Amino acid sequence: MIGDDVYPILSLQSCLDKRAAKGGVSPQQVAQAIDDARARLAL
Repeated sequence: MIGDDVYPILSLQSCLDKRAAKGGVSPQQVAQAIDDARARLAL
């Protein structure tokens, strides 16, 4: 049986955080992509 302890694992933020591969959608990867784009555009 699934208990209430599983819901934090299935949260949107938890799922995004686990997508940490280069080019993934984790907040860290998105921030890195923005930094890289700014550097390429010299902003």
